[in-house]
Amino acid sequence: MRLRIIAGRANTGKSTYIYDEIIRTAGKTKDNLILLVPELMTYQAESDIIQRYDLPGIMNIEILSFKRLENKVLEEVGGNKLSEMSVFGKIMLLKQIFEENKEKLKVFGSSYRQSGFLKEFEELISELKQNLIDGSSLIKAASNVEDELLKNKIYDIELVYSEFHRRTEGKYFDEEDKTNLFISFIKESSYINNSRIWIDGFESFNHQRLSVIKALCDFSKSVTLSLNIDSSYLENPEDKDDFEAFKIIHDTYLTIEKLDLHMEVISLEQNLSLAPEIKAIEKNMFSLNAEEYERDTDNITIYSSLNPYTETQRTAAKIISLVRDKDYRWRDIKVALGSLDTYETNIKRVFAQYEIPYFLDVKRDILNNPLSKYLLSILDMFIWKFKHDHVFEYL
Repeated sequence: MRLRIIAGRANTGKSTYIYDEIIRTAGKTKDNLILLVPELMTYQAESDIIQRYDLPGIMNIEILSFKRLENKVLEEVGGNKLSEMSVFGKIMLLKQIFEENKEKLKVFGSSYRQSGFLKEFEELISELKQNLIDGSSLIKAASNVEDELLKNKIYDIELVYSEFHRRTEGKYFDEEDKTNLFISFIKESSYINNSRIWIDGFESFNHQRLSVIKALCDFSKSVTLSLNIDSSYLENPEDKDDFEAFKIIHDTYLTIEKLDLHMEVISLEQNLSLAPEIKAIEKNMFSLNAEEYERDTDNITIYSSLNPYTETQRTAAKIISLVRDKDYRWRDIKVALGSLDTYETNIKRVFAQYEIPYFLDVKRDILNNPLSKYLLSILDMFIWKFKHDHVFEYL
């Protein structure tokens, strides 16, 4: 029931501290070493560890998301043999519940017919489950509300939510039900019992995820969690000028404190940024009483442009200059955008014109991938006995 917290602001080396500790531990033990990171960071974290320490591979080190860890434990203890309900199944069940109870509903009696309403309600149910809110909690909340419309909405939500729970309990499982099952099975998992766990890259956790962390602390050999906040902010945050920037993380810390765990805080204070200007920005960006930076700024340049297109052109010219004149490599350069929708078309056009290789970090529909279309069209031809449309789609 012990939790170590690595606390430090940006660029103080929290991830490096964790990676170093994992590598040191890997040489001394045969325990499972697990690094938990957000879903989209698993590949990057694995790549960073291999490249940073020049490793040919990693054997007893696993970089996982919470969902992947959940699946591994359920596979081990047999919890994956469940009748799982998809999002579409939940929406169909919700439609049936709304139709059967429309006379009882005070506000949402006909709303379910609106486009997108059932999808939004399905997401609401998922959020209620993730934060461990049941029907009785909703009734209690409604009794404390004076606004009649809001009170009736909460009563409607409780009616549908409770009916949804009654019809699915013990029969069908969604993602949130699987997580609850995972929490109950952690104590039976020899994989977890023989593991040392590090958690990195998160700012906040819902109540269900906090229950997972507590169970991991109870039944694994050790758990270490990094938080992007100065350790001095954990005790007297209101005294700091830029406290609002760290409020979410501080609230996370306060919630973890309530888990009845013995916590040890390891403080990292030195900013490892090489450029003094970057250090000054990190320190003062959100401060109400920012310190004036009086030295010359060699590492920060501010440009103004007429529109996003000319801004993209200037950026492309700067990238070409760095690669041609200062021996940078393409992979050394990143472009951070405030809005990808605004710049995506310009980047594709301008970077192609300047012959700059690039990767856009956007989600792509796998069904629009040429290889996927090719394989599906072959299958369609055989399934539908070479119908005209499918043959031409293949060609």
